[in-house]
Amino acid sequence: MLYHLNYSLSQSLTCSTVKKIFSLLFIGCLYATVSFGGGGSCTPPTAPAATDWANNQWVVHAYNSRDISTSTPSNYRGYYTQDLITGLGFNTAWSGNNSPSSVTSSSTNTAWVGCEVNASENTFIHKRRGFPCGTYRLTMQRRDNETRVFVNGINVTPAGMDTYNSYSGTPQTIGVYMLDHNSTIEVRTGGGGAPNNAELLIERYTNGIAVNNDFRTCRVTGNQWVDFFESNGRYIASIRGATAGTNLGDVTARVYVDGTVDLVPACADASYETAVMQRHWVIDPTTNGAAIVRLPYSNTEFHNLATASVTSSSPDDLVTYPNQGTVYTSKYSGPNNVNANPDDNCPALGGSGGTTRHVNSGTGTTNPVAGVNAFYSDFSIPGFSEFWLHGNTVTTPLSVQLSDFNAHCDESGTRLNWTTASEQNSDYFTLEKSRDGDQWEQVTTIHGKGNSNTSNTYEFTDHAIADVYYRLKLTDFDGKRTDLEIIHVNCTATKNQALIYPNPVTGVFSVRVTATETMKETAVFVRDVNNKIVASRTIDIAPGTNTIIFEGEDLSPGTYIVYIDGTEKNTFPPVRLVVQ
Repeated sequence: MLYHLNYSLSQSLTCSTVKKIFSLLFIGCLYATVSFGGGGSCTPPTAPAATDWANNQWVVHAYNSRDISTSTPSNYRGYYTQDLITGLGFNTAWSGNNSPSSVTSSSTNTAWVGCEVNASENTFIHKRRGFPCGTYRLTMQRRDNETRVFVNGINVTPAGMDTYNSYSGTPQTIGVYMLDHNSTIEVRTGGGGAPNNAELLIERYTNGIAVNNDFRTCRVTGNQWVDFFESNGRYIASIRGATAGTNLGDVTARVYVDGTVDLVPACADASYETAVMQRHWVIDPTTNGAAIVRLPYSNTEFHNLATASVTSSSPDDLVTYPNQGTVYTSKYSGPNNVNANPDDNCPALGGSGGTTRHVNSGTGTTNPVAGVNAFYSDFSIPGFSEFWLHGNTVTTPLSVQLSDFNAHCDESGTRLNWTTASEQNSDYFTLEKSRDGDQWEQVTTIHGKGNSNTSNTYEFTDHAIADVYYRLKLTDFDGKRTDLEIIHVNCTATKNQALIYPNPVTGVFSVRVTATETMKETAVFVRDVNNKIVASRTIDIAPGTNTIIFEGEDLSPGTYIVYIDGTEKNTFPPVRLVVQ
């Protein structure tokens, strides 16, 4: 994916009149030129602070002084923004004895706000906060004169680029960086004598598909694809929300790649093994919800799975290479033993047993993510956790294709509903509940539809209001029972709560926050015994349960206190964290 914007600006100066022209060349789409006259006295707008940024667009500030050592040079003259232009980089040029102190008020930008800028001895500063989550290569295509580049406030300027009165028409690589919705880039260019220019190219950097234990955290909102790349440009997965209103918050996607295909025994019959692909994923959102996931895999991994599916003890996991339609996914929902091991998902080994199987909603032999050569399968899923790829046939032992399973609190109790996309040989559903996720009791049974290729919805209200887990099971006409899904709901929460898991911890840990109301931009702090903040996160908290992941903090062994910065109306008790 390549982002490249092309601008050309010029003005002719006389003693009495200033004529200013800004031309926007949007390659293949638009060409617009506006000119107008001006002159007389002018009062520039208030100079920006160093902390002022434009979100998801470039703001360009100009100064009648030549100083790239600061974000706020003297003699501020004005600015313009690029608010509707699609792209990440910029290409600004001003020619002989002129300066770009005017821009059009066309539909693709905000007009120049301010006063005339010197034709020489000036500084133009490009600033932007917010980029599509990914890994990018930054290249200064040309610059005249001296230029400094900052990424997230860190000076990343190559040697010689900021030398006074230096210039270059040869592309200079700045580096490869991970960018996201909160990343900032600042480019300062000093002008000595026109013609001057500054052109930054920002292009996605890709380096094949991910290797074992690669991970990335990206924010997922709406129904646009978000591609997850780790720091070296290796592709992990893609996610998009089910609707335009989806807000999964910060989502961490981690991939595991084993040496060989794994044969996973069924919970009810250890001799009944299913071959699963050696590439698998754990995806953890801040707020769980429906989405579509795109899972990539190599030709070798696909072929290995097909070979193993023929020799496994299960007759129902056949993968026919190269038919991607025979690749399905099983999603384990937790909450216990969410990890890279499929064997401990069964209740007998401490797992929750909540696994659902999903048919792909799309496949491809060439990944639509530019620069990545891999197969992919898309799956529409009701929530996140572990994902395992395997085969399936029409004789699958799973008689029901479950679309979703939800619980909501109201005055009458806990209202539960679930939807099936199809049913084969289904006799009845069993709804169970548990306070600890270990000991289960039956709540009710509801008859299934037998055989159906259409969507069916079921509903039941548990009038006992409580903080519990619910488990949905299926029994088919042959008497076989299958665990479908486990969910957690707390209908007794009347105050804000927080807990940490695991605790004690040796590495990654999560803070689970239960809130009664929406709280925007809430800070979560980890303080040591000296009350020093050693880690922090800022999130938007929604009513219900929210999960905040702390990873890579490298905390020393000891005791810490986790604080949630609530409001006067919404407070949270501090929670003790023990690091071993």
